[in-house]
Amino acid sequence: MSIRAFRSPRIWAVPVIMIALLSLALPACYLSGITDPQANLRRLPVALVLEPQQPTTTRSADLDGAAESVATAVRTGTDPAKIRIVAMSTAEMTEAFQDNDIYGAVVVPSDFDRGLSNLVSPPPGTLRRVRS
Repeated sequence: MSIRAFRSPRIWAVPVIMIALLSLALPACYLSGITDPQANLRRLPVALVLEPQQPTTTRSADLDGAAESVATAVRTGTDPAKIRIVAMSTAEMTEAFQDNDIYGAVVVPSDFDRGLSNLVSPPPGTLRRVRS
């Protein structure tokens, strides 16, 4: 084939037009998915895992059920149109993450009540009586 054949638009016009259309179509497909991220994130599934609480030695009456209160606050404090809270166990959460069924997790650990009671009550033997 000689160079004169490439001077004819019949040879190069179709590939140039196809490449131009493809170079416009690929970014358009990509950008169409990210132009409205809020629409793509409606009812995002998030796991809520409330592990069974360990007993504490110095349990305050005010702190009984603090882990359950936190779990209830997470359930009631989120907008169901934006985030869908799914209560599950730790094993179910692991499986759901592997299957891409959930995209996040709120885990209330088993030592939550114990750690909270340690924050508000002093360790034994640290209180002294003041003599009057």
